[in-house]
Amino acid sequence: MINNKLPKASIIIRSKNEEDWIDHCLNAVFSQSYANFEVIIVDNESEDKTLEIIKNYPIKKIVKIKKYLPGNAINEGVNHSSGEIIVMISSHCIPKNNQWLANLIDNFTSEDIAGVYGRQLPVSFSSPEDIRDMFITFGLDKRIQVKDYFFHNANSAILKKVWNKFPFDDAATNIEDRIWGKRVTEAGYKLVYEPQAEVFHHHGIHQSQNRIRAESTIKILKDVEHFNHRDWLPDSLKPENREIAAFIPIKDNLETIENIQPIKNVIDELLLVKNIKKIYLISRKDFIDVSLLNNRTHLLERTKKLDKDKVSFGDVLKWGLDKVNKENYYPDYVIYINPEYIFRPKNLINKLIDDACFKGLDSVFVGYSEYTNYWNYDEERDDYLPFGDDLRSRSEKHPLYKSLFGLGCITRSSIIRNANIVGSERIGIIATSDIKHTLRISEKSMLPVIKSILKNKKQEL
Repeated sequence: MINNKLPKASIIIRSKNEEDWIDHCLNAVFSQSYANFEVIIVDNESEDKTLEIIKNYPIKKIVKIKKYLPGNAINEGVNHSSGEIIVMISSHCIPKNNQWLANLIDNFTSEDIAGVYGRQLPVSFSSPEDIRDMFITFGLDKRIQVKDYFFHNANSAILKKVWNKFPFDDAATNIEDRIWGKRVTEAGYKLVYEPQAEVFHHHGIHQSQNRIRAESTIKILKDVEHFNHRDWLPDSLKPENREIAAFIPIKDNLETIENIQPIKNVIDELLLVKNIKKIYLISRKDFIDVSLLNNRTHLLERTKKLDKDKVSFGDVLKWGLDKVNKENYYPDYVIYINPEYIFRPKNLINKLIDDACFKGLDSVFVGYSEYTNYWNYDEERDDYLPFGDDLRSRSEKHPLYKSLFGLGCITRSSIIRNANIVGSERIGIIATSDIKHTLRISEKSMLPVIKSILKNKKQEL
């Protein structure tokens, strides 16, 4: 103990519509062997019977809040506290026995211990994921944490004098406990995990695998850790260490337009990307200026079979991949580029590669974002039906994306090997709303527009 007497504890319980749990929680709290405590309820506008149930217990302090933010709610409770030790327990957590509070508080044996958190147990109807996560996270060995700042406010206690120096983050939407834990450990304090201070927690530490909450948590953790995505990837999986090849299928002779040679133009772009190991032109030899070929740029002579109408781009890319595989070259990713697109977003190829590697995606491509209303003919109803967000206002809509594979697309080789340009899952889209990125020199009606844009660019230079 930090002194000879039993220090007073202020137990803060946060609630909102917890009538199914609050009675069980309070009954266990008021049955503790450690008797020197007060209970402070911080209620977020409960609309059920929570507040009426609370009246059955000797609770004198109820703090009401309108907008719930976890750290702010605790801080409000602490502002109304009179104890030396602040204890936090979620209103849907139930202490396992009457030694729970004493087991938490007994760990404050020295001035450098800022906080203690206890074990969390599932109940019989917890989800399999929550049961797994709680048993993995909360083991049976007590530990003192010097650098590890994991802390969990569903079942914890802290010194009020430490809180005076380090209150919880008022603005944090979640993991306010880990943000606090990082601040105090960096200041030289220690945290204690006490497995004997046990509570039942039915929905576990990950909110029953709520994905939106998980994404929010990760975003905050990245800020707390000063996250650099390059540090969270093995060296062998980083772009500079992957085998990435670019394939440029060419079916027809592409003429120069306003002094721009489309094939040279796209090769020059790709050569600037250091992480592309090899560039392959899938073309007839007479369409290619051989001076463009070098130690990184190679020609795969296109067969007549590839020019048939039924042959897809996926088939062409598969043919090219099979050819390089026979030469014992096995790229991890293939980038597909169509030289007919001569207006490409700045640094696009690097963005495609980074998204694929650092996000672990199977395919990434450029998508032209549109909020237009599309209509699809339904044969069964013999009628046209709106597709997408139909006729809602733009502020309520999500954009639709028109795929611009030829502008830039990166895909795992395993997908190309099945004659597909993109996979069926783990897809990323780099959005553009610039109409010129959709223009192709093969579309004769667009040639005057393309020439006009190129002329204007020259004048600007």
